[in-house]
Amino acid sequence: MSKATSAFVQANDPGYKDHRTAVTKYTVQADQDDAIAVNACEDGINGGKKVVVVLSVNVSTPAKASVDQLSGAVMLEASGSGTPQFLVITLDSIDQRNWTVQVKTSGGSHYTFKKGVGID
Repeated sequence: MSKATSAFVQANDPGYKDHRTAVTKYTVQADQDDAIAVNACEDGINGGKKVVVVLSVNVSTPAKASVDQLSGAVMLEASGSGTPQFLVITLDSIDQRNWTVQVKTSGGSHYTFKKGVGID
């Protein structure tokens, strides 16, 4: 699986190419009380030639993101819904056509986003 090396949340769209139709979202675990919406938005390659995945998040509080260094999963801390923001994730991969990233929310949900055949 691709591992995230960095993740942060910002209010402005970072403007990468839009490929969300090629991304599949899998719900690994959904908490019925988790109001945080996380969806595919766009991806691209950064100046360091690494894949950047952008997910749209809808939260009511300022969100924070971090990376679990062991698993490479992204941890999203936020609550509620209502304010659109962008979760920007840099992966350890250079293959923009095939990647996989895990996102876990502070509300208890766990999602896997995969593009192409992914990297398991």
